[in-house]
Amino acid sequence: MPFTKLGQSAWDRNLETFAKLLNEGADVDEKDEYGNLAINLAVAQGQMAMVLKLIENEASFEPGTLLNVAVYHGCLEMTEFLIYKGADQIANEKTGETTLHSAICKMGRPDDTAIVDVLIKAGANPNVKTKPGIDTGAFMRDIRTRAETALHRAAAFGDEQMIQILLDAGADKTIKDINGDSPLTWASWHLRPIDILHLLCYDDFKVRY
Repeated sequence: MPFTKLGQSAWDRNLETFAKLLNEGADVDEKDEYGNLAINLAVAQGQMAMVLKLIENEASFEPGTLLNVAVYHGCLEMTEFLIYKGADQIANEKTGETTLHSAICKMGRPDDTAIVDVLIKAGANPNVKTKPGIDTGAFMRDIRTRAETALHRAAAFGDEQMIQILLDAGADKTIKDINGDSPLTWASWHLRPIDILHLLCYDDFKVRY
């Protein structure tokens, strides 16, 4: 079993087993073979009751790390809770990916746009670039960072509202990644709808019908 028993119950969203293990004295700070704490797994699964119970039992945690877990897994309620608790928006030291980058890794999740809005309102900088050429686990695939901003990722994976939120927050349409590609390029490569392309046009670039 890769997870601890407590962590597995959190991942399975099994509140009954989770509560039983806590009552039996389970170590709330025991890490599994991947280095996960039970609280990280509870956050990833959006299990607020479990998170509150672990905090009540004095579980160790780093708020910024938990915030990154919450946004990566698309957990809006958890994101709002951690921001309210004062969690800092930290960047990954290895890849340079910010919390905003972590929130924009998948398509079609219902709460991702709202999460981006929460992060922006909490002070996230939309123009931070990743460090280029570093393996990233953000997509669970053979992917390396490209010195992209959050707008680059939103151009590929976000909806119109998300892109507009980033633009309203000062996201720069003209910023290029390591390959010289703009957010408009990313949107073009990913065959995004015309309305998204229009949002990302800059200088002399226009949508060609």
